[in-house]
Amino acid sequence: MRSRINIPHDMFDEILCRLAVKDVLRFRCLSKGCRDLIDSPDFVKLHLSHSLKTNSHRFLIIRNYGNPKPYTLDFDSLENAQIKNTDILPDLQVDSPILGSCNGLIALHSKNGDAIVICNPTTRKTREIPKPPTTGNMYVNYGFGYDPVSDDYKLVMLIQRYNKQNQSLVSPTAAGTNRRPKRKASE
Repeated sequence: MRSRINIPHDMFDEILCRLAVKDVLRFRCLSKGCRDLIDSPDFVKLHLSHSLKTNSHRFLIIRNYGNPKPYTLDFDSLENAQIKNTDILPDLQVDSPILGSCNGLIALHSKNGDAIVICNPTTRKTREIPKPPTTGNMYVNYGFGYDPVSDDYKLVMLIQRYNKQNQSLVSPTAAGTNRRPKRKASE
């Protein structure tokens, strides 16, 4: 008869948060309890916090405009100096500019350009945020970041209208809720 080893939940959480995301995701199939733990927002925050404190689990996306596939460089294994041709963004248009990145998430244009896609390249999960309608007489810049007050990621559109001097519209978009409150900001 096999004996079971019981590991306290706090210790198990601490062990998991020290692993790379890809390794943690393998534990999802261990049990429903593991899947629920790994998918919980609290564990995601704990894992991210540990990664930021220890400066671990970092990689760089390198794009060569002659090749449509991006490369990744893993900073945790620089002694091996291995650059991999990767398929981290399989359904996205890789020649569109990356609009921003924050805490491992990447914001970029969708294939047809009518939405912004927030992508987690490690888990391969994506969320589309529809773009508000714009006209041809404006210039649009984007920013992407995390708002600790609302505990959500934000996509900010800075719209410069060519026919109006020094006027911009700032449209923060909550990446988690698709809310789009608008306010004017003048320079």
